[in-house]
Amino acid sequence: MPMYSFHCSRCDKIKDGYRHVSERHNGPECCHQMMTMVIVPPAVAPDLPGYASPVTGKWIEGRSARREDLRRTGCRPYEDGEREEYNRQAAYAEKKDDAERYEAVARTFYALPESRRRALSRG
Repeated sequence: MPMYSFHCSRCDKIKDGYRHVSERHNGPECCHQMMTMVIVPPAVAPDLPGYASPVTGKWIEGRSARREDLRRTGCRPYEDGEREEYNRQAAYAEKKDDAERYEAVARTFYALPESRRRALSRG
């Protein structure tokens, strides 16, 4: 369904709404009257600004060049939250490594003869 813009002639309010094409002139009610459809220019998304590819160093200009660069280098777009997820995974891996190290030290310590353990425990 297309989106249309409607205008209230009494309060000058503009409201957007989705309508079937056949119902595009049936606007919502505002100030006890039907709002009228207004023609507004479509929103146009500008092309991406140019940048140097982080992988190849080649200058990338626009969306199609970006898609091609990502495809050619086997990369994917960066998404919001990736840094936080990376930090979370790194903390998890570090905690796991710490637990494995602690277990290895404990096994080594308890494999020592009793006299050596006592000497190490005294400091």
